[in-house]
Amino acid sequence: MYRKTKHFFKICFILFISLSFFQTQKVEAHSGSVGYSEVKIEGNKVNYDLFLLADLLGGLLNIDKNQDGYMKETEVSQSKSEIEQFVLKNLSFINNGIKGEAKVTSIEQTKRFNFSMFRVNLEFVFDEPVEEYEIDYNIFYNGIDVNHQNFTSIYIGDKVIEHVFTKQDNILQGQANLANNHSENGSIQNGTPENKNNQSNDASVDNNDSNATNSHNDDNSSNNSNTISNNSHSESSKANDERLGFKDYLVLGMKHIWSGFDHLLFLFGLLLARGTYREYLKILTAFTVGHSITLALAASEIVIIPGTIIEPLIALSIVYVAIENIFKKSIKWRWLITLFFGLIHGFGFADIIIGKLGKQFTLPLFSFNLGVEIGQIVVLIIMFPFIWYLRKIRWQTQVINIVSIMISVVGLYWLIDRIL
Repeated sequence: MYRKTKHFFKICFILFISLSFFQTQKVEAHSGSVGYSEVKIEGNKVNYDLFLLADLLGGLLNIDKNQDGYMKETEVSQSKSEIEQFVLKNLSFINNGIKGEAKVTSIEQTKRFNFSMFRVNLEFVFDEPVEEYEIDYNIFYNGIDVNHQNFTSIYIGDKVIEHVFTKQDNILQGQANLANNHSENGSIQNGTPENKNNQSNDASVDNNDSNATNSHNDDNSSNNSNTISNNSHSESSKANDERLGFKDYLVLGMKHIWSGFDHLLFLFGLLLARGTYREYLKILTAFTVGHSITLALAASEIVIIPGTIIEPLIALSIVYVAIENIFKKSIKWRWLITLFFGLIHGFGFADIIIGKLGKQFTLPLFSFNLGVEIGQIVVLIIMFPFIWYLRKIRWQTQVINIVSIMISVVGLYWLIDRIL
């Protein structure tokens, strides 16, 4: 009896500490903020467009002076110097070992996909063309939002380089040398007619006529070769692009579910209820189907719902499931409500890749969704021993009720926080 009581309180204590950790994740409860960078390198000039979430940056710099919940143009204008100082302190561009002096040309509040964002435009001008460059990105990583990710696209001529800045990978190095393939092709073509002219010096009149015909054909051939050369150059540039691939989106999906404490808590609440393994399988399948559908719709920009609506609904789903664990005796039909909430969570999964998949979005979307599923399976494997043990103890009902109350409190806290 004593040992069983000891185990009971031990479980409750561990769960209380774990849920207290969830409760403290105010900014990081979802999965970190998203930012964007569009960098154009042309000769010795660099144009850098930086997009940051308005709510996060505005709250950090106290842009909403009168605390009415809106950042007016006058308030943004008054805070431009603070925004500029913050960006310049945490973002730098280096060329050949020399740190560039940045000039902020504009700061504006704008909409990007379903996000309200600040767009900060910077210009870097160097004494010599950009060759070996380095971007150091430290925005929000000093304890503000360690899960912040910035999707970066670098344009060098026709070449595109994609990168995701994270706290663990916040430095990008590369080369901006552009080979002039057109001039090389031109020199080869200029050499060819000289050889033909030398051969025609000893030719007869008939041969001259023949050479004239051949010359006409050569001109057509030269034009065709120029067209082929241009197409080859374009295809070569695309081939040299360094875009995010299957593995990158797979890892992004895994990290997204692991850093999304609200998604994890929802899953835990689902599996906490008493049920058969068949019922668990139906619940998890419904959740997967639901979030896969809306993830595809949102990521391909067919249906986009603002995060200000989705995030409170995700918190509400946690509260609902926790309360259902206490009062509902059977979870036979829980898969239906799980399917509905899965649709909502799918929009939450998609916020990180909206607008980043491009025209060929099928493979990246598949790999990102696969990453989410793999991450989810890993979490379930970790949860399973506790769920299995819970089914064996005498006070199963009491433990489930206590833990569900804790979950509902955390979910309610997030719900209020995201509405206000």
